[in-house]
Formats: sequence, structure tokens, C-alpha cells
Amino acid sequence: MKEQISRFIIALFIGATILLLYRYHRGYNDSISYNVTTTAETTEFAAYPFTKGPFQFSFTGDIYSLAEVFSAGQIQRDINAETGFLILILIGISLILTVVTKLPRYLFIGIMALFILFIITWNLGDVGIFGMDPESSLSMVIIMMAIILPSYIYHAFYPEVNTLIRFGTFTAILAAIVLFSGVSQQVLIDQFTIGSHFGLVIIGVLFLFLISEENVFAILYLITKSKGGKNNHVHFIVFSLVYLGIVGLYYGKKSGAIETEVAFFDPFILLAISGLVALWSYGHKQDIYQKLLSSEDMRSLLAALGIVTLGFLSLSMYRGNDSDYEAFHYLIVYTHLAFGVFFLVYVLINLFTPLVEGLEVYKIVYKSQNFPYASARLAGMVAIAAFFYYSNKEPYFLLRAAQYNYLGAQAEANGEELLALGYYRQGTVFGHDNHFSNYKLAYKELQKGDINEANFRFGRAAIRYPSPQAYLNKSSTYAMMSEATPSLVTLKEGLLDFPSNPQLQNNLGLTYADQGKIEEAVDLLSESNLKGEWTNANLVNLWKIKQNSEGAGPDYNNGNLAVKANVLHNLLLSGQMAKIPFDTAFLYPSYQLHRLAFLINASWYFQDPAIPREIEMALGSAVTEDVYWNAKRSAALSLYGLGNINSSLRTIDQLIPDSSGELKARLFNQMGLIALSQHSIDEALRFFESAIAEGSKAALLNKQACLLEKGAFEDAKNWASYLVSIDSGYMGLQNDLKTIERKEGLSEDLQKMALYYHYEDYSNVEMSIILNDAPPSFIQSMWTKLAKTVLMNNDMEAYLEYKGVFYDLLEEESFVEPELVLTLLNGKKIPETNHPVSQVIYSEDSTQLVQLKELMNQNAYNEPLILGIVNYLEDKNLHLGYEILVEAIDINKSNLDIRKKFVIVALKSGLTNYADEMLAELKGKLSSSEYQNLNIQANELKETLAKDQW
Repeated sequence: MKEQISRFIIALFIGATILLLYRYHRGYNDSISYNVTTTAETTEFAAYPFTKGPFQFSFTGDIYSLAEVFSAGQIQRDINAETGFLILILIGISLILTVVTKLPRYLFIGIMALFILFIITWNLGDVGIFGMDPESSLSMVIIMMAIILPSYIYHAFYPEVNTLIRFGTFTAILAAIVLFSGVSQQVLIDQFTIGSHFGLVIIGVLFLFLISEENVFAILYLITKSKGGKNNHVHFIVFSLVYLGIVGLYYGKKSGAIETEVAFFDPFILLAISGLVALWSYGHKQDIYQKLLSSEDMRSLLAALGIVTLGFLSLSMYRGNDSDYEAFHYLIVYTHLAFGVFFLVYVLINLFTPLVEGLEVYKIVYKSQNFPYASARLAGMVAIAAFFYYSNKEPYFLLRAAQYNYLGAQAEANGEELLALGYYRQGTVFGHDNHFSNYKLAYKELQKGDINEANFRFGRAAIRYPSPQAYLNKSSTYAMMSEATPSLVTLKEGLLDFPSNPQLQNNLGLTYADQGKIEEAVDLLSESNLKGEWTNANLVNLWKIKQNSEGAGPDYNNGNLAVKANVLHNLLLSGQMAKIPFDTAFLYPSYQLHRLAFLINASWYFQDPAIPREIEMALGSAVTEDVYWNAKRSAALSLYGLGNINSSLRTIDQLIPDSSGELKARLFNQMGLIALSQHSIDEALRFFESAIAEGSKAALLNKQACLLEKGAFEDAKNWASYLVSIDSGYMGLQNDLKTIERKEGLSEDLQKMALYYHYEDYSNVEMSIILNDAPPSFIQSMWTKLAKTVLMNNDMEAYLEYKGVFYDLLEEESFVEPELVLTLLNGKKIPETNHPVSQVIYSEDSTQLVQLKELMNQNAYNEPLILGIVNYLEDKNLHLGYEILVEAIDINKSNLDIRKKFVIVALKSGLTNYADEMLAELKGKLSSSEYQNLNIQANELKETLAKDQW
């Protein structure tokens, strides 16, 4: 049983040691969280270019690049975690009480008297523990009796009770005090931490006194454990001096006597090593303590002191109270240097000869000697006192500052802000430049808007025991004051203290980028690493500033939505393509700005029908006005890119009632470009005139292109004159319009322009000669114009003539749809091609006619195909043809051929009223002869239908 208890205690001590090292490694990361501020910048981007004769058009929109900047939040607390540290400390105290009850009576009485004082300092009665009046002392009496009485009973009456029962008793008592305290966790933890602070420090100092020479003993043991070793005295002296020399150098650095950094040394690593060594080495000190305790009990006492000390320091580290562990820095160095040196002196004075002779000196080192061991210990204490006073009692003042920090946190938790500020200011007095006090004050000033004072305090927090968070906030406050150079210098200083810190690297990289140092920024952001973190800020910013697309695929696939958004931004601007997917699985959960930036950029890069839907879903949450409008326009153009012209126009049209001014003008202009790209000239002209009425400058030239496309040359000349009157830059266009009226003596560009607008004046041979030297975009636009003209006239002969001219200049796909339309209009057999209409017709799907309707409802500006499909459906499903025409009329407000067809289909469907209404509407739009012909056709159809019905 004893062996099992001993193993449990050792395991507990080792666990506490690991906890300390972990907390030390984490630094301030658990007490101060990082915040990421995402900012979005827009870049105008042009896509979907198309040509109309001499004019080049494209759709413009805004794509997003994101930047992510780190800052640090307030010092925060986790009461549940603090409760865990409190439990560890109380377990250590229980173990101390367990061992104390086994001491001789005089020691027991003395230590218990000190323990009573320790309990009194807790001041738990002040918080009304057990629901008692804070003014009453009864609660503290109850606590003291609960602890002292069992201790006395075990010591005086039941000394034979084993360690486990004693430990269990004290643990249960302390647990009961915690569980039935009647106050909140936070109140109990704050009061105990403050009240027991110096008591726990004394336990820590006692622990240091017990372990500080053990590393020198370990050196002695390793050198002398084998009998007959040569030069043991030399080896022992050399290794001991090296060890003590490193500690001494660190003390010199700490005291300011030297500037040399001591590599590979850290006081808390030394503390952990010394504690673990002491657990082993105290088995060799039985000559000293055998009259007081057994070897197992001594090891338990040592472990108990260590558990309390390590738990106390771990709590300080977790809460970021640097004054506590900065004070222990000093104490660890003082004790190890003082006791280590005098233990070396003790060994050399008493045992030099046995060392020279190669004897197993470690076995007799603690035997009675000429120079007593107690004298060496006393000398060590004197040396520690000398260090302490030489430093102007710095450890004590730091410990006072730490207690004021805890008092400030307690006052803050209780809502006493002014009192908290007073305590924090006192903390800066006793612990000058301590991190906790200055950081707290800095954040208070930041919240009040005093940026200069906040900057000063963050700067003080970054001096003595700094944190990356303090450097970040110091740099940020410099930036708030528009002091770019100090902001950059602060980040560089931070990286000297915290090399490769990704948050500092991130902000420094962005600062370099803002100053135009792109190569330095890319190098720095490429080095930084945030693996396992909740943000990909470094990668986000790298792709914001990166000037090539190398690595786009892997980073896109592995990064979060902000990374994906910036990768797409990079690819769009560079014109590069990468094998990357659009996958909606990435969208949730994510931040709203990340999601919308990604979707907006994706709408320009991918052609996926899911994108407009996802944009609409994402806009279900609150967003800024600019992001909202950009997202809506992007959704509309994504639909345009998918060929869904009707939905694209409706999406934009729904925005117009809520828009005004420049935005409204931009929306109308965008609708005009959509119509113009589909060669629906009257519709485009209608939208451009609306845009001009709202103040659009871009629509001025677009209207000029429409007038020329329409063949309204006099109107075009007049409009050109108007443009020149408002901007002389249009004079070149005006001159060109006058020049192309003659065919001779034109430059190559003007020849193409003249051909485009006056193609009727050119023979097929002349047309071929000019087109042979024309760019592909011009040839395609010319064919689109001619094909639509002949298709609207259902002129097969003219089509074949033009096809002969263009056949060798275009891909075969350019002729597929025109020939499909001609067969549909003339009721001939439909060719089997890769055209969507042909594929649906030959699919043998029972829903093929519905699919045809869905295809036609995508683009109301493809009038020839709509008329051809309606013609095809007249003897198959007249109702579907009627629905197609209704949809087309709703979108295409200007085309008269669709309306003429509607009259006939409506009559055939028995919808005479609708047909008559449309006839009445067309009366003022058609020429008298056209209207008369349509009216006659309608009346004849009515008579025929009436006869058939009869």
C-alpha cells in the first residue's frame, strides 16, 4: 500500500510539473486571445467581353480581396480552469497536512501554528462563506477547527493511521469547504488567491530551499557512483562550475551586470529538472532527516510542497500575472546559485581527498563533517539574502504587484472599475513595467479612446515580460495615430522577442505590403505558419499581395473561404486558370464576409448554377450596403454567364426600385449591355436611355453604338454631335461616321466599320476581302448581326449567301443554331446536332416539350429561336408555346414579331380577349400595312376557328 501511495504522489508531482511546463509554453495565449479583423477591398473587374463592330464592350463588377489583421483582446479568465488549479493546490495542501501529522510534537505544533496564520490570511469570512455575516469570525473558526482538529487527533491519538486515510480526510475537508462555501466559484477563487498569495509564495520558497542544491549532488553522484574513478575531483569541479557558471551568467544578465544572452537556459526548466532530481536524490539524505520522517514521508512532503508551488505558478501563468513568475525567476536563480555554490564548497572542503582517491563520495556526503552541512546551508541563505537586498528587494515588490493585480481583477469582477484601476496602478508602482498591470490599464485607455496613453501602456507591457499581444496592440495603436514607421518598428521588435510568431509576421507582412515592399511581404507571409489555428490569416494575406498564381490549387483546396476568395481574386486579375472546384460544402459554417467575398469572386470565375442561389441565401443575413449591391449584381451576371438572360434581367430589375443615382444608372446600363450582347437593339436602346436619364456617362457611347446597330444613321450623327458638345474627345468618332459614308480611300479599320454598318452596299466578294483581314471578334459580331437579320426575315436564300462568305472564317458551331431556326420556322426536319434544342427533341424523354419551354424561358432576346420553337409546338402542345410567348413578352418589351405571333397563338388557344388586347397595343406600333395584314390574318383565323367550333 505504501508503495502504491508513493507512486501516486510521484505521479501527481510529475503531472504538476508537466502542467507547469505546458502553461509556461503557452505563455499569454490562454489569458489573452487574438482577434482577427477582416477588411475587404474591391477591384473593378471586366468579364464577358463582346464586340459590336468597332465597339468593344464588357460587363464590369467588383471582386473582393480580403485582408486579415491581428489584434489582441483583453486579459480574460476561465473560472472553471482556475478551479482546476485551485483543486491542485488544495490537494498539495492536503498532502502537506498529511505529512505534518507524522512529525515530532515540537515540529508539529510549530508548523500547525504557522498553518493557523496561513488559514487566517485566506480571509474567507470576508466574502460571507457558509452564508455567514462577513463581519463575523465564526466562519474562519469553523475552517480552522475543521483542519486543525483532525490534524491533532491523528498526531496525538491515532499515529498508526496510514497515509491514504489521512490524505483522504484532509482532502474531503477542503473539498467540503469549497463545495459548501455558499459563494460563487469566482468569489471563492479570488478571495483564496489573494488571501493565500504570500502563504503560497512561502511554500514555494521552502520548496526551492529543499531542491536547489540537488543538481550539484546529481553531478557528484554520476561521477562517484563507481569506485576507483580517475580524476573525479577534476570532473566534479568542472561540471559543477559549468552548471553554476550558466546559472551565474543568467543571474548577471538578470541583474543587468552583463548583456550576454544565456542560450539553452530557462529558470522554469531548471525548476522542473531540480524538482524531479530531488524526488530521487532525497533517498540519499536519510542521515539528515531520518530522525524526523521516513524516506517515503520525506519524499511525500517534498512532492506536496512541489505540487502546491507548481499549481500556484501554473495558475499565475494561466492568468497572465507575470509579476508572480517573474519574482520566481529571481528566487529560482538565487537559491540554485547560492545553495549550489556552497554545496560545492562543502564537498570540496570535506571530501576532496576521497574524490581524488575515486571513492563513492555520494554515500558519505551527508555524514557528519568538519565543515557542517548546516553551515553550508546557512551560508547559502546568507547569500540569498545578499542577492535579495542587492536587487533592492525586487522579488518582494514583484510579488506585491502580483497581489495588486489579483486585487484589481477581483474588483473588476465585482464591477468596481475605479477600485480596479487603482489596484492596477499600484501594481505598476511595485512591479515597474509588469505586463499584467500595464496591459489592463492600456485596454482601459483604449476603450476610453485615449490612443496615445493606450500606446504608452502597451509599450510598457512589452518591456519586462512581454507578449506578442502587447506588441500587436502597441503597433496597432501607432497605426491608429498614423505613425507608420513606429508601427513597423514595433512589429520588428516583437519578432526579435518572439521569432516566427505568425501573428506578428502577418501584421508585419501587411505593413510591408502597404509600403510597397511586396517581395519582403511575400517572403514573410510565406514563412509564417498558423497550422491548427482557427484562422488562415497569413495565407489570406499572402494571396492578397501575391503577384503570381503559383500554388493556387493546393492553397485553394486547403484554405478557408477567405483564402479561396483571395486565390480567385488573384486568378481573375492574372487571367490564369487552375484546376479548382466550386463546392458548396465549404460555405458553412463560415464568416459572412468570407462567404460573400468568395461567392462574389466565384460568380466571375465559375459557371455554376448553384452560385446565384448561394448568394441569395447568404444575403439572408445582415450585410453592409456595398456588399449587398455587389453580391446582387454578381448573382445577376453569373446568371448571364450561364445563359439565363431572363433571370439575370429580373434580378437586376428587382434592384432598381431600391436604388438611386449612380447605382440606378449603373443597373440600367448593365441591362442595356445584356440586351446589346444578344443583339436586341431596341431593348438595349431603351435601357441605355434610362441609364442616361439617371446620369450614366458610360451609357452615352453605348447609345451611340445602338443607334448605329439599328441603322438610324441620322439619329446617330445627331447624337455624335451632342457627344462632341459635351466632350471633345468624341470628335474622332464623329469624323469617322462622316468618313465611312464613302467607300473609297478608307483605312482598314474604317473599311471594316463601313462594312459593318453598310453591309448592304457591299458585294459578297468585297465583304470577303475585308473580312479576311479582320480579327475573329469582329467576324463573329458581323455574323451574329447578319444571321439574326436574315432569321427574323426567314430568308433562306440570303442566309446561304452569307454563309458562303463566312464559312471559312468561322467554326462550324456558328452555323448550327441559325440552320436549326430555319428548319423550325419552315417546318422541316430538325437536324440532329449538339445544340441543346436538338438534344432535347431527340432525347425521347416524356418531358421533352417542358424542357423546350424551360430552354426558351432562359433568353427572351433570342427571338428567332423562340418563334421557331413556338412554330414547332403549335401542333404538339399549343399551351406551352403560348406560355413561352408570355414569358418572352414580359422580358422583351420591344420586339414586335413576338407580339404578332402571340396574337395568332392566343387565338388558336381560344384566348380571344388577350389576342384583341395585343392587337390594340400593336396598332400604334406597327405600320398601317403591317397592322392591316395582321388584323386580316387574325379575323380569318377567328372565322376559321368559329366554323370549326360550329
